[in-house]
Amino acid sequence: MKPLHLLAAIVLTATAHAVPHHVVIVVGPNIPSALHASINGQLESVMASGEPGTQVTVFSGDTYQTLSSVTLTDSRPLLQRERNVPSIRAAVLAVRQGTNSAALLAVPRVLDEISRQIRPVNGSILLIGDAYPCHGQEGFCLSTNWPADGQLLQPASSFSTVERRHQLEQTTVHWLTTDPDRSSGEIHRRSMERFWSLFVSTQGGSLVSYTPNVTAAFQSAFSGRREPFQQVTVNPADTNRLFHWVGEPPVEPVPVIHRIDLFVTNEVTRIVTNWVEEVRRAPSPWPAVPPGKTGFGVLWTTPVGESRAVDIDLHLPVPKDGVELSWKNKMSPSGRYYRDIQKSDPNLSPDWKNSWEYVELEGLQLPEAIYLNRYAGSSAVTGEVRIEHNGRVQVIAFVMPSVSGNRGADANRRERTPQWLRVDLRAVLEKLEAR
Repeated sequence: MKPLHLLAAIVLTATAHAVPHHVVIVVGPNIPSALHASINGQLESVMASGEPGTQVTVFSGDTYQTLSSVTLTDSRPLLQRERNVPSIRAAVLAVRQGTNSAALLAVPRVLDEISRQIRPVNGSILLIGDAYPCHGQEGFCLSTNWPADGQLLQPASSFSTVERRHQLEQTTVHWLTTDPDRSSGEIHRRSMERFWSLFVSTQGGSLVSYTPNVTAAFQSAFSGRREPFQQVTVNPADTNRLFHWVGEPPVEPVPVIHRIDLFVTNEVTRIVTNWVEEVRRAPSPWPAVPPGKTGFGVLWTTPVGESRAVDIDLHLPVPKDGVELSWKNKMSPSGRYYRDIQKSDPNLSPDWKNSWEYVELEGLQLPEAIYLNRYAGSSAVTGEVRIEHNGRVQVIAFVMPSVSGNRGADANRRERTPQWLRVDLRAVLEKLEAR
């Protein structure tokens, strides 16, 4: 029992100031037998020294069922061990005996099921299992591929976070990886770390640890730490594909026009909100907006090496006139649609008419939202919507993931169609009216 006492002391030190919370331990299939004793010892140590009030749930990553759930009720180690450890040992034994050798740790489904069945409050999820499994039915193997950022944006992908974007809010994820040797090298390992971090963060959670060290993984899960071990954002240059192969160089982020705080990843509502910043000059020549009028422009670019033949159309409702201006309807009593750009090349022309799709309205007219439509082309797009009134300029940055243009179709269901993007202007209106 000496090793167990040593581990208990380690975990006791790590959790001495921890806040009671709910820890869900996911025991995946095919855990190497060499790790069984260590994992079992850590579970016993946690149960013997955890903060009173902490709830510990053991969940099967194979059958997607809760195997055991206990709440630590006493701070005296011996009493806690007596009351709690038998149920934990029984749960681990049940998972070990029922392990399906053909199964894999399907992390997307595991997190879905925990969110649906348990929804841990102030929770931590400790995944124990493979990080590089082969998904034979889906035709890829994470020991030779790694997912591109485009996986997150495709509703049909098992890695899609389109419908999961709030699923892990107030939840941390920690991962004891049981197959680190299956990584083919440093680039592969770092790419997988980044993707799993991104998969968790785009659901509102944080991947706090990702390690093959049993003690470190358990300490992290019970520590109460919430900061992700790396900061990640969607790379627009990596949204037009689904996989990378081992041996490829990593995809470097392309320069963007301005800092982007919010990427458009929700393919259901696709609303850009509350990213508003004053700027002093345009990234490409900007038309002179006459006093008393409001100018609206949209400019975009594609990743380096991708086709620039992408046509994004601006559709702008005119509040005074009750009509929508676009390339199909260029005039109204108080508005004019000046330019329809089929291929945007920022900074390449001294003439604004070659870069900006542009509309002008009389007075301070600002609709609640405007719409962008991918009319043609399929490359990912980074761009900005620019609004100017009385010399004051507001900018909203946007990203449109890779998808084929639909030539303006589905306008009556634009909120549910990936070729359409709704850009919320309420924050801009509040700022302009406050001047």
